[in-house]
Amino acid sequence: MNQKILCRQLKNAGYETQVANNGLEALEAFESDSRGERSINVCLCDIQMPVMTGLEMIVELRRREQNGELPRQYVRLDPFRHCRISH
Repeated sequence: MNQKILCRQLKNAGYETQVANNGLEALEAFESDSRGERSINVCLCDIQMPVMTGLEMIVELRRREQNGELPRQYVRLDPFRHCRISH
């Protein structure tokens, strides 16, 4: 329910949204983005997702960035540190 409400609010504000129902779908979306099929500017991720949790997804995303499989141009919000911008 929160996912639908957030998507509706973002669309009403003029943003295009894409929903991934689990961490694996989110990784696939990032792969499509890196091939130029989509343009992801923001990723809101829940820690408790089915198939692959948000934390597992972030670990895999970082691994793929380090291996050069995905570009590293994402902003990361760390609740224990300041906002970081990665290039």
